[in-house]
Amino acid sequence: MAAGGDSHQRKMAKKQQERIANEVASRVLQKIGTTSTTTGESATIAKKATLTRSSIEAYVFFILGGGYAALTAFGVPVNFYVGCVLSSAVAFCATHLLWRSPWTAEWNRPSKGGGTIMLLTGTVCLINQGYLITRHRPTNSNQTASAISNLAGALGELRQSIQGQLKKQLAPGANGPPHHTHVSYVPAAGNRNPQLHGGEEPSVPMVFKNIGDFPVEEPRDSGLLKITPTSGMEKAFQNFYGALQFKGPSGVLQPHTSYGAYHDIIGERLTTEDASRLNSSVAALCGIGAVRWKDDTGRYETRFFQCLLRDPHDGIFTWHSMAENDTEHKLH
Repeated sequence: MAAGGDSHQRKMAKKQQERIANEVASRVLQKIGTTSTTTGESATIAKKATLTRSSIEAYVFFILGGGYAALTAFGVPVNFYVGCVLSSAVAFCATHLLWRSPWTAEWNRPSKGGGTIMLLTGTVCLINQGYLITRHRPTNSNQTASAISNLAGALGELRQSIQGQLKKQLAPGANGPPHHTHVSYVPAAGNRNPQLHGGEEPSVPMVFKNIGDFPVEEPRDSGLLKITPTSGMEKAFQNFYGALQFKGPSGVLQPHTSYGAYHDIIGERLTTEDASRLNSSVAALCGIGAVRWKDDTGRYETRFFQCLLRDPHDGIFTWHSMAENDTEHKLH
């Protein structure tokens, strides 16, 4: 009986050991399978969430080259709208990298969203700076309009330019004789007089408009602000004309609109002696400039020559339009 009881107990113990071994093996296999599946899913997600190395290198190269081109586009002689396109393209690539690169794959959405807002803000500021450099016009209330209004104004000008070109091409007399238009400067007297004190840098806005009936194409202008003796004031334009450096060309000025083009000319810092000569009517502050443009009949130059002079009797500074002011000359 004892021997039979021991045999039964051994069988029961053996079955218990086999059952435990099977449970352990089952759990181990289950754990291995789950880990493998999770690893595969993570790899798939990572593959979808990140860029390849070649894509990253291409984007980095485009950002560097595009950033340089965008900055150049706002200078001379690249068009403002080219700068807008390049800046937007660089912003898109930078945002794509922010959301899809392996370095930022673990960032949470608020962090990526904040980075996107910073990139968009920088792009708007860059476009705004290009607008201020190439196309900004003065207003009586604000000399530095906001970036949003600047961009809206630029888009409005682009729309008018496209409409003008379409009207020009579709006009019944498009194949007739070429059309000639005219450019005129707005009198400087309509703006606040510059400060004429020692240590100040006087500045005067030069604003020109299309006063004809047909588009003015590719206007580019230049201007200087010089102190000249009143005795030789009439010769100031001739003396300084050769120093003009023209910027542009840029855009189209449509006829019969309130739009114009603007260039702020800044003079050299005044000394105490300069201020004394101006305030004693011995010297005058003269704005000397010109705008070069073209229409269907050829290329032209309209000149700007106005001088600010103090009246010795009442002490009031007034602008005087000189002989060359608003004269038109055909270029060859």
